[in-house]
Amino acid sequence: ILNCFNCFIGIIDSNKFANLKPPDFNGQTALHLAAKYGFKTFLNFLIDAVKDVDIENSDGQTPLHLACNKDIFEALIDLGASRNEKDDHGNTGLHIAVNYRNVEMVRYLIKINNCDIDCKNKMGKTALHLAIFRPYAMSNDELIYAIDIAIEFMLPSDINPDGNRPSDIIRIMPNDSIFQELLDKNASLHLADKEGNTPLHLAILHQKEEISLLLINLLDLPELNKRNKKKETALHFAVLNNKLSMVAKLVEKGVQLDLKTKNKRTALDLAKAHNFQKIFDFLKTKTEELESQANSQAESESKSQLEIVS
Repeated sequence: ILNCFNCFIGIIDSNKFANLKPPDFNGQTALHLAAKYGFKTFLNFLIDAVKDVDIENSDGQTPLHLACNKDIFEALIDLGASRNEKDDHGNTGLHIAVNYRNVEMVRYLIKINNCDIDCKNKMGKTALHLAIFRPYAMSNDELIYAIDIAIEFMLPSDINPDGNRPSDIIRIMPNDSIFQELLDKNASLHLADKEGNTPLHLAILHQKEEISLLLINLLDLPELNKRNKKKETALHFAVLNNKLSMVAKLVEKGVQLDLKTKNKRTALDLAKAHNFQKIFDFLKTKTEELESQANSQAESESKSQLEIVS
């Protein structure tokens, strides 16, 4: 990465375009990094040098995939970038913006008419799936490096040539905000990934309690009882994560308590196996109540039948 950004210094110091195309160890060129960190001023210089606005890094990502804001995105489009490309993992620009927790780009991309908000990558994951469990987190080294780069290019006024401060360039937002943005634009709550996990499965699995409770409130029973490829339901996941509040909410919504995983275990079995006593006691009581209600109903129906016969 350092080799690529040293190229920027070369542009300023000598106005030469030598050695701009060779990538770093991630296959990223100076053009990728200019797009990623918001150095709009350098884009034209770099395009002239590289001659390929759609040059790919080792993940098949173009500079447009990594565009960190609307201005960079539109500048690359004006320079001829292809807007509908996917990377080697099937990710669109929206997937990548979510991965980087870039709420500004998420907002911008979902307003574009041809943006498919429910597009799946090769793992079957939509932008909403990624917003829930956030597979990418900027490492300390990356964050420190990004700040160093920002400082490197600061003018005495503490503003870089594009008018951005370091805090503007490195804008990391909570993914709950991104989740809400996607939800507001009607992203599907029902699509499952390749493992059969729905957004609700993922929210519970990754212990996103607020999102989980919101989804439980929004979804109806068939969806709440939906099973992944291991036949696990949201209730199984809630038990495995020892989340009594989620278990209670799911039970309140009327989920089936007797559904079994691929290993033939009910939610009650899992609570017992993991010694989650509070959840076990709660589910045992609810199971007994349901059995009692079912028995009472059966007796009532049987009595009604006898009365009809007599």
